[in-house]
Amino acid sequence: MARRFTNGTTDEIDFGSFAALEGVGAATFAVWLKKRTADDYFSHLLCKTASGPDGMNLMHGASGFGDDGIYASVSLAGTEGDLYINTVFTVDVWYHVALRFDGSQTGNDRLHLYINGAQQSVSRGLTSYPATIGGSGASSGTGGQTSNASTITFPAPTANWGTVTHFGIYDAASGGNLLICQQLTAAKNVSNGDAAPSFAIDALTVTFQ
Repeated sequence: MARRFTNGTTDEIDFGSFAALEGVGAATFAVWLKKRTADDYFSHLLCKTASGPDGMNLMHGASGFGDDGIYASVSLAGTEGDLYINTVFTVDVWYHVALRFDGSQTGNDRLHLYINGAQQSVSRGLTSYPATIGGSGASSGTGGQTSNASTITFPAPTANWGTVTHFGIYDAASGGNLLICQQLTAAKNVSNGDAAPSFAIDALTVTFQ
């Protein structure tokens, strides 16, 4: 779709919530940008946000990065990485701006910026790039319903743990009282040498009565 925005703050399109984007390990944001005047800036170009800073953001003219700068970030539960570039976009010329996140990479290679297909040399302030995009936080639901707001990862098995059929929530890190026990949608056989078992964001939903 094409849309002309009258300002860079309140004029926006909200695509709503996409559960399929919660906790994903790779994503590309891409937009076409054209300035009508030299003073144009668009603030948030494309964002997948949650409550607080968690998510993935692509911005133009962000405060502190120049009126024509591009700023981007990815974050999850306090782990955050970003990049920025001060550039000049010519008035009345279309530019293709793309942000590529790949959590399977390491370090700065997890986040790259492209303009018109060319990878840009960027500056970076925060370099703790997460492996997945932040989620929407715990679901509010009704009647005491909630879900995990971040990915839950267990240690990689060093023995055959057998078949996991249920999960439980305790009120202490070790020992404690069992607050709830619930059956998994699908049982999981955990064997020595398997990858570390994990639950993606919002994968576990419980209701406290």
